[in-house]
Amino acid sequence: MPSIRERRTVYETPWFRLIARDVEGFVSPEPYYALDLPDYAAMVAVTQEGKMLLVRQYRPAAERVTLELPSGIPDRGEQPVEAAVRELREETGYRPLLVEALGSLHTDTGRLSNRVWCFFALVEPDPHPPARPVDEPPIETLLVPWEEFYQKQFGIKDGFDHAIHVAAVSLAVARGLLPPSQESLS
Repeated sequence: MPSIRERRTVYETPWFRLIARDVEGFVSPEPYYALDLPDYAAMVAVTQEGKMLLVRQYRPAAERVTLELPSGIPDRGEQPVEAAVRELREETGYRPLLVEALGSLHTDTGRLSNRVWCFFALVEPDPHPPARPVDEPPIETLLVPWEEFYQKQFGIKDGFDHAIHVAAVSLAVARGLLPPSQESLS
């Protein structure tokens, strides 16, 4: 079984570190490079009327506007569930009535070290939503009826394609918190 012989940071920013690992037992003598990123939390949020809360925002890494779940990185000392609730409130103006942990997932075991912590919440409008941080880009909140989620513009087929967020929704479906789609995903 391979093992890490040496690990070193070769580049660092406030958002990530590039780590070189010398791996004992690998054929290549070259280091194995991976990004060390902070964990983050994502919230599958549904209103009592059965509408999913999604956010639309511009993502420079993808160079396009994306459709995603409310999500973000925990602040220093903040637990993932606290971050998920904070991000939900900041990004959507909704607050949870109940929160259930869905689990945590590795984002990409081949190149990334972080995990996403997935939660489900039944939500209602927040009478006192916190202000969005001034240094963040604008976000549009969408309320999408569950039966329309898989349809063009809102669903997996044509817009909601953030792989980890699709996995979070799938965890909610697997737990029986959301009904399965009536459509084929093919």
